[in-house]
Amino acid sequence: MRGNRERMWPEFLEATPSSKETMYMGRLEGKVAIVTGAGRGIGAEIARTFAREGADVVLASLIREEIDQVAEEVRHAGRAALPVQTDITVKVEIAIMVQRTHEEFGKIDILVNNAGTIRPADFLETTEEDWDAIQAVDLKGLFLCTQAVAPHMIRQRYGKIVNVSSMAANGWYMPGYASYCAAKAAVNNLTKYTARELGEYGINVNAVAPGEILTALTYQGQSTEEVEKKLKNSRAMTMVKRIGEPKDVASLVLFLASDESTFIAGETISVDGGRIDRM
Repeated sequence: MRGNRERMWPEFLEATPSSKETMYMGRLEGKVAIVTGAGRGIGAEIARTFAREGADVVLASLIREEIDQVAEEVRHAGRAALPVQTDITVKVEIAIMVQRTHEEFGKIDILVNNAGTIRPADFLETTEEDWDAIQAVDLKGLFLCTQAVAPHMIRQRYGKIVNVSSMAANGWYMPGYASYCAAKAAVNNLTKYTARELGEYGINVNAVAPGEILTALTYQGQSTEEVEKKLKNSRAMTMVKRIGEPKDVASLVLFLASDESTFIAGETISVDGGRIDRM
Protein backbone atom coordinates (compact mmCIF):
# COMPACT_ATOMS: atom_id res chain seq x y z
CA MET A 1 0.00 0.00 0.00
CA ARG A 2 2.81 2.39 0.85
CA GLY A 3 4.46 1.72 -2.49
CA ASN A 4 1.21 2.52 -4.31
CA ARG A 5 0.96 5.84 -2.47
CA GLU A 6 4.51 6.75 -3.43
CA ARG A 7 3.76 6.02 -7.10
CA MET A 8 0.47 7.94 -7.09
CA TRP A 9 1.69 11.08 -5.35
CA PRO A 10 3.95 12.37 -8.19
CA GLU A 11 1.12 11.76 -10.66
CA PHE A 12 -1.20 13.88 -8.52
CA LEU A 13 1.33 16.70 -8.44
CA GLU A 14 1.70 16.59 -12.21
CA ALA A 15 -2.08 16.83 -12.65
CA THR A 16 -2.42 19.84 -10.34
CA PRO A 17 -2.00 23.24 -12.03
CA SER A 18 0.49 25.59 -10.44
CA SER A 19 -0.69 28.80 -8.86
CA LYS A 20 0.77 30.72 -11.81
CA GLU A 21 -1.48 28.86 -14.22
CA THR A 22 -4.68 29.26 -12.18
CA MET A 23 -6.87 32.30 -12.74
CA TYR A 24 -8.79 33.70 -9.78
CA MET A 25 -12.41 32.59 -9.84
CA GLY A 26 -14.84 34.46 -7.64
CA ARG A 27 -16.48 32.54 -4.84
CA LEU A 28 -19.86 33.01 -6.56
CA GLU A 29 -18.69 32.67 -10.14
CA GLY A 30 -21.63 31.87 -12.43
CA LYS A 31 -24.24 32.12 -9.67
CA VAL A 32 -27.49 34.09 -9.81
CA ALA A 33 -28.57 35.85 -6.64
CA ILE A 34 -31.69 37.72 -5.55
CA VAL A 35 -31.12 40.34 -2.85
CA THR A 36 -34.14 42.04 -1.32
CA GLY A 37 -33.82 45.51 0.16
CA ALA A 38 -30.85 45.97 -2.18
CA GLY A 39 -31.11 49.72 -2.66
CA ARG A 40 -29.23 50.89 0.41
CA GLY A 41 -27.22 49.93 3.49
CA ILE A 42 -26.54 46.26 4.09
CA GLY A 43 -28.49 45.07 1.04
CA ALA A 44 -26.60 47.32 -1.36
CA GLU A 45 -23.27 46.20 0.09
CA ILE A 46 -24.28 42.54 -0.26
CA ALA A 47 -25.16 43.14 -3.92
CA ARG A 48 -21.81 44.83 -4.59
CA THR A 49 -19.91 42.08 -2.78
CA PHE A 50 -21.70 39.35 -4.72
CA ALA A 51 -20.91 41.09 -8.02
CA ARG A 52 -17.22 41.33 -7.15
CA GLU A 53 -17.26 37.60 -6.44
CA GLY A 54 -18.78 36.69 -9.81
CA ALA A 55 -22.55 36.60 -9.29
CA ASP A 56 -25.23 38.14 -11.45
CA VAL A 57 -27.59 40.02 -9.14
CA VAL A 58 -31.33 40.68 -9.07
CA LEU A 59 -31.96 43.75 -6.94
CA ALA A 60 -35.36 44.08 -5.28
CA SER A 61 -36.67 47.16 -3.49
CA LEU A 62 -39.68 49.43 -3.25
CA ILE A 63 -37.59 52.40 -4.37
CA ARG A 64 -36.65 52.07 -8.03
CA GLU A 65 -34.11 54.90 -8.09
CA GLU A 66 -32.01 53.26 -5.38
CA ILE A 67 -31.75 49.85 -7.01
CA ASP A 68 -31.05 51.45 -10.39
CA GLN A 69 -27.98 53.08 -8.84
CA VAL A 70 -26.76 49.85 -7.24
CA ALA A 71 -27.44 48.01 -10.51
CA GLU A 72 -24.98 50.35 -12.23
CA GLU A 73 -22.35 49.47 -9.64
CA VAL A 74 -22.96 45.76 -10.22
CA ARG A 75 -22.54 46.23 -13.97
CA HIS A 76 -19.39 48.25 -13.39
CA ALA A 77 -18.01 45.17 -11.60
CA GLY A 78 -18.59 43.21 -14.80
CA ARG A 79 -21.73 41.33 -13.81
CA ALA A 80 -25.33 41.43 -15.02
CA ALA A 81 -27.87 43.30 -12.90
CA LEU A 82 -31.66 43.16 -12.95
CA PRO A 83 -33.39 45.81 -10.81
CA VAL A 84 -37.00 44.86 -10.03
CA GLN A 85 -39.23 47.22 -8.07
CA THR A 86 -40.95 44.86 -5.66
CA ASP A 87 -43.18 45.05 -2.61
CA ILE A 88 -42.25 41.86 -0.77
CA THR A 89 -45.46 41.99 1.27
CA VAL A 90 -47.45 41.32 -1.92
CA LYS A 91 -47.27 37.73 -3.18
CA VAL A 92 -48.03 38.53 -6.81
CA GLU A 93 -45.17 41.06 -6.96
CA ILE A 94 -42.75 38.46 -5.63
CA ALA A 95 -43.99 36.01 -8.25
CA ILE A 96 -43.26 38.57 -10.96
CA MET A 97 -39.75 39.15 -9.58
CA VAL A 98 -39.01 35.43 -9.53
CA GLN A 99 -40.45 34.96 -13.03
CA ARG A 100 -38.34 37.80 -14.43
CA THR A 101 -35.26 36.35 -12.77
CA HIS A 102 -35.84 32.95 -14.34
CA GLU A 103 -36.56 34.46 -17.75
CA GLU A 104 -33.39 36.57 -17.62
CA PHE A 105 -30.95 34.07 -16.11
CA GLY A 106 -32.60 30.65 -16.26
CA LYS A 107 -31.98 29.80 -12.62
CA ILE A 108 -31.88 31.08 -9.03
CA ASP A 109 -28.94 29.96 -6.91
CA ILE A 110 -29.05 32.39 -3.99
CA LEU A 111 -31.72 34.31 -2.10
CA VAL A 112 -30.81 36.91 0.50
CA ASN A 113 -33.83 37.98 2.53
CA ASN A 114 -32.47 41.33 3.64
CA ALA A 115 -35.42 43.73 3.31
CA GLY A 116 -36.66 45.07 6.63
CA THR A 117 -38.25 48.04 8.31
CA ILE A 118 -38.64 49.57 11.74
CA ARG A 119 -41.19 51.89 13.36
CA PRO A 120 -39.83 52.76 16.81
CA ALA A 121 -42.57 53.40 19.36
CA ASP A 122 -43.04 52.86 23.09
CA PHE A 123 -44.73 49.54 23.81
CA LEU A 124 -47.96 51.06 25.11
CA GLU A 125 -48.08 53.44 22.17
CA THR A 126 -47.40 50.89 19.44
CA THR A 127 -50.41 50.82 17.14
CA GLU A 128 -51.87 47.78 15.46
CA GLU A 129 -50.95 49.35 12.13
CA ASP A 130 -47.30 49.72 13.17
CA TRP A 131 -47.16 46.17 14.48
CA ASP A 132 -48.67 44.71 11.30
CA ALA A 133 -46.43 46.77 9.00
CA ILE A 134 -43.25 45.48 10.62
CA GLN A 135 -44.44 41.88 10.70
CA ALA A 136 -45.45 42.13 7.04
CA VAL A 137 -42.02 43.23 5.82
CA ASP A 138 -39.64 41.60 8.30
CA LEU A 139 -41.37 38.22 8.57
CA LYS A 140 -44.16 37.67 6.04
CA GLY A 141 -42.08 39.05 3.17
CA LEU A 142 -39.20 36.77 4.04
CA PHE A 143 -41.56 33.78 4.14
CA LEU A 144 -43.16 34.66 0.79
CA CYS A 145 -39.80 35.15 -0.96
CA THR A 146 -38.47 31.85 0.37
CA GLN A 147 -41.64 30.05 -0.65
CA ALA A 148 -41.41 31.52 -4.16
CA VAL A 149 -37.79 30.57 -4.90
CA ALA A 150 -37.75 27.18 -3.15
CA PRO A 151 -39.38 25.22 -6.03
CA HIS A 152 -36.69 26.46 -8.45
CA MET A 153 -33.92 25.46 -6.06
CA ILE A 154 -35.53 22.09 -5.41
CA ARG A 155 -35.62 21.33 -9.14
CA GLN A 156 -31.92 22.08 -9.53
CA ARG A 157 -31.07 20.34 -6.22
CA TYR A 158 -29.09 23.36 -5.12
CA GLY A 159 -29.65 26.64 -3.33
CA LYS A 160 -28.43 29.06 -0.69
CA ILE A 161 -30.89 31.10 1.37
CA VAL A 162 -29.54 33.67 3.83
CA ASN A 163 -31.93 35.54 6.12
CA VAL A 164 -30.92 38.81 7.74
CA SER A 165 -32.08 38.67 11.35
CA SER A 166 -30.85 40.85 14.23
CA MET A 167 -29.37 40.66 17.70
CA ALA A 168 -32.78 41.99 18.73
CA ALA A 169 -34.13 38.48 18.19
CA ASN A 170 -32.42 37.15 21.30
CA GLY A 171 -34.51 38.93 23.89
CA TRP A 172 -32.32 41.96 24.54
CA TYR A 173 -34.30 44.93 25.72
CA MET A 174 -34.54 47.51 22.93
CA PRO A 175 -36.99 50.26 23.89
CA GLY A 176 -39.45 50.98 21.11
CA TYR A 177 -38.80 47.81 19.13
CA ALA A 178 -41.38 45.30 20.39
CA SER A 179 -42.70 44.32 16.97
CA TYR A 180 -39.23 44.28 15.42
CA CYS A 181 -37.82 42.03 18.15
CA ALA A 182 -40.75 39.65 17.79
CA ALA A 183 -40.40 39.49 14.01
CA LYS A 184 -36.67 38.79 14.12
CA ALA A 185 -37.12 36.06 16.74
CA ALA A 186 -39.59 34.44 14.38
CA VAL A 187 -37.05 34.77 11.54
CA ASN A 188 -34.54 32.72 13.54
CA ASN A 189 -37.08 29.95 14.09
CA LEU A 190 -38.29 30.04 10.49
CA THR A 191 -34.65 29.71 9.42
CA LYS A 192 -34.35 26.47 11.38
CA TYR A 193 -37.65 25.18 10.05
CA THR A 194 -36.93 25.86 6.39
CA ALA A 195 -33.38 24.52 6.73
CA ARG A 196 -34.84 21.20 7.84
CA GLU A 197 -37.59 21.27 5.22
CA LEU A 198 -35.29 22.05 2.29
CA GLY A 199 -31.96 20.55 3.34
CA GLU A 200 -32.46 17.21 1.61
CA TYR A 201 -32.65 19.03 -1.72
CA GLY A 202 -29.19 20.53 -1.42
CA ILE A 203 -30.49 23.85 -0.11
CA ASN A 204 -28.71 25.51 2.80
CA VAL A 205 -30.76 27.96 4.86
CA ASN A 206 -29.02 30.12 7.45
CA ALA A 207 -29.32 33.55 9.03
CA VAL A 208 -27.01 36.33 10.11
CA ALA A 209 -27.78 38.48 13.15
CA PRO A 210 -26.17 41.92 12.88
CA GLY A 211 -25.55 44.04 15.91
CA GLU A 212 -25.12 47.81 15.69
CA ILE A 213 -24.40 48.58 12.03
CA LEU A 214 -23.86 52.04 10.56
CA THR A 215 -26.84 52.45 8.25
CA ALA A 216 -29.48 55.12 7.80
CA LEU A 217 -32.22 52.71 8.95
CA THR A 218 -30.52 52.04 12.28
CA TYR A 219 -30.73 55.66 13.35
CA GLN A 220 -33.95 56.61 11.59
CA GLY A 221 -35.88 59.41 13.32
CA GLN A 222 -33.22 60.10 15.96
CA SER A 223 -31.55 63.42 16.73
CA THR A 224 -27.81 63.99 16.31
CA GLU A 225 -27.39 63.94 20.08
CA GLU A 226 -29.29 60.66 20.38
CA VAL A 227 -27.23 59.06 17.63
CA GLU A 228 -23.91 60.17 19.16
CA LYS A 229 -24.91 58.82 22.56
CA LYS A 230 -26.03 55.54 21.03
CA LEU A 231 -22.81 55.18 19.04
CA LYS A 232 -20.66 55.80 22.10
CA ASN A 233 -22.57 53.24 24.13
CA SER A 234 -22.54 50.69 21.32
CA ARG A 235 -18.77 50.93 20.87
CA ALA A 236 -18.27 50.32 24.57
CA MET A 237 -20.51 47.25 24.45
CA THR A 238 -18.44 45.45 21.79
CA MET A 239 -15.25 43.49 22.35
CA VAL A 240 -13.66 45.09 19.30
CA LYS A 241 -14.65 48.63 20.42
CA ARG A 242 -16.11 49.80 17.13
CA ILE A 243 -19.42 50.02 15.29
CA GLY A 244 -20.14 47.53 12.56
CA GLU A 245 -20.26 48.49 8.88
CA PRO A 246 -22.37 46.97 6.09
CA LYS A 247 -19.28 45.22 4.70
CA ASP A 248 -18.95 43.28 7.98
CA VAL A 249 -22.37 41.75 7.41
CA ALA A 250 -21.85 41.31 3.65
CA SER A 251 -18.68 39.27 4.24
CA LEU A 252 -20.56 36.77 6.41
CA VAL A 253 -23.47 36.61 3.97
CA LEU A 254 -20.96 35.92 1.18
CA PHE A 255 -19.55 32.96 3.09
CA LEU A 256 -23.00 31.49 3.73
CA ALA A 257 -23.95 32.01 0.08
CA SER A 258 -20.80 30.30 -1.18
CA ASP A 259 -19.99 26.61 -1.50
CA GLU A 260 -17.65 26.93 1.47
CA SER A 261 -20.68 26.61 3.76
CA THR A 262 -22.31 23.45 2.41
CA PHE A 263 -22.22 21.74 5.83
CA ILE A 264 -23.84 24.61 7.69
CA ALA A 265 -27.63 24.67 7.98
CA GLY A 266 -30.26 26.15 10.28
CA GLU A 267 -27.80 28.44 12.03
CA THR A 268 -28.14 32.07 13.07
CA ILE A 269 -24.66 33.59 13.27
CA SER A 270 -24.04 36.85 15.10
CA VAL A 271 -22.00 39.60 13.51
CA ASP A 272 -21.99 42.17 16.28
CA GLY A 273 -18.38 42.77 17.30
CA GLY A 274 -18.76 40.46 20.30
CA ARG A 275 -21.49 42.22 22.26
CA ILE A 276 -20.58 41.80 25.91
CA ASP A 277 -24.23 42.08 26.94
CA ARG A 278 -24.99 38.74 25.30
CA MET A 279 -22.13 36.82 26.94
